Amino acid sequence: MPFVRHLVGLFLLIVLALASSSCNSDKSAKKDEDQAAGAEPKPVPSPIAAIEAPVELINETDLDGNNLTYSVLSGSEVKHGTVERVSPKGVLLEQMEYLNGKLEGLRILYTAKGDTQIVETYRHGVFEGPYKLYYPNGKLKTLGQYLNNSMDGTWNQYYETGVLKESVNFDNNLENGPFKEYHSNGKLSVEGSYLNGDSENGPLKFYDKNGVHIKTMDCKKGICKTIWKKS
Repeated sequence: MPFVRHLVGLFLLIVLALASSSCNSDKSAKKDEDQAAGAEPKPVPSPIAAIEAPVELINETDLDGNNLTYSVLSGSEVKHGTVERVSPKGVLLEQMEYLNGKLEGLRILYTAKGDTQIVETYRHGVFEGPYKLYYPNGKLKTLGQYLNNSMDGTWNQYYETGVLKESVNFDNNLENGPFKEYHSNGKLSVEGSYLNGDSENGPLKFYDKNGVHIKTMDCKKGICKTIWKKS
């Protein structure tokens, strides 16, 4: 399904962006919500920054003219505490936490207007915990979970209205298990199961915008054939 291919591509872009951000900083997150939509305030600095350790404050400018501020353990280049990237206009673009040189806790990316765009969670330098992607209007677009750097468990995608669009189960970065897709009015559109990736396996059922069952297909590793259709 398109949502799956989008997520995998986005995961690779995030990893590359993180590497680029780390490189630039060497050179020169937001209240967790219970609702599937709504704006979040700027994050409260992590307790990591308050851990008593001799640190040196670094303030420099990256290649794009953004101001970078972070702390390193004294006598080293090991980041420890809050790292912030601020645009020349004074807009916070990125905020993350380091613990002894590794990302720990939230990493939040903001738009040029200062709105929250992406919220990632890290543990000992790898993706571990909730992941959130937002629409420009502030509504939640994607909500998922990482386990040891891999997409895991249920991943949901929402319409800009906040209505659930798709729910997919992941295991070690691959779609495995049941999935459901919904019409924009919230009615069920498609339901089935994936097996070891973006391949439907087993019964695949389709519903119209009123939630009425209209077709069933039988799938084997992504190859499907219609076995029933509403007259």
